[in-house]
Amino acid sequence: MLMSTAVDAQDARYKPTSAGVMLHNSNYLVDFNTSSGTAWWVHYELLSSETSGGASRTDDFRLDRRISGSSPSASSYRGSGYDRGHLKPAADSKSSLQEMSNSFLMTNMVPQTPSLNRGVWRSIEGQVRGWARHYGKVYVTTGPSPTTLHKLSGRVSVPAYCWKAVLHLGSDTSAIAFLTPNLAKVQGGLHRYVLSVDDLESRLGIDLFPGLPDATEQRVEAQSNLSLWQGVAPPVVRSSSTQKKSQATQCSGIAKSTGVRCRNKTTHVSGRCHHHRH
Repeated sequence: MLMSTAVDAQDARYKPTSAGVMLHNSNYLVDFNTSSGTAWWVHYELLSSETSGGASRTDDFRLDRRISGSSPSASSYRGSGYDRGHLKPAADSKSSLQEMSNSFLMTNMVPQTPSLNRGVWRSIEGQVRGWARHYGKVYVTTGPSPTTLHKLSGRVSVPAYCWKAVLHLGSDTSAIAFLTPNLAKVQGGLHRYVLSVDDLESRLGIDLFPGLPDATEQRVEAQSNLSLWQGVAPPVVRSSSTQKKSQATQCSGIAKSTGVRCRNKTTHVSGRCHHHRH
């Protein structure tokens, strides 16, 4: 196991209690669950400099040799239909090449559907980076849900949900959390998945940000209001007509005149337009 450093101590300031094997990286901490093949949680202090450094993405996914008997390999998710979803994102790891490379250890990955990983989860990650740049730093704890769907290759558990909790300190100290389903189709923006840290803790059975003074913890962990945060992206509001249009699909009926599939669009549950519904 790598030795702790001053950076580790800084990153560990508000970490939860460990339930598994603690792995100390130079820029984030992992509490690894050897039974599930994924982390219980990942925790780190995200500095503005880590979001805007010059290090390019390395894509060197690899086994974590500190726990080689339990760490998934780079190919563990291959052919499963799931992405290797970062818990500490590569885009949060730009301050050095070593930091970037460390983000691709498989102990930092969790199986995520492409819809989640490339959609709302990516939006949440981007919002957290925006907060780090605005406030100078934020504290992040993130991980998979303890409830799982199934296992990949009999080893790696696929979580039913993924979660992230964020804390910033200052005159307006605040905390916020997100809980996202790991489904084939995840709809809506990040605002749809906001909850308080208290609510997230009750679902996970984890005490998040335990290093906060008790009075501060009780106050900020009950909050679930994104308007308390500066620099938050506003929700995308679409008109009902736009929403219906975006949900419409091509009719599955066959046009009698041409013998080919009908070109009409429909939002009906049958998948057919009014001409072909009966």
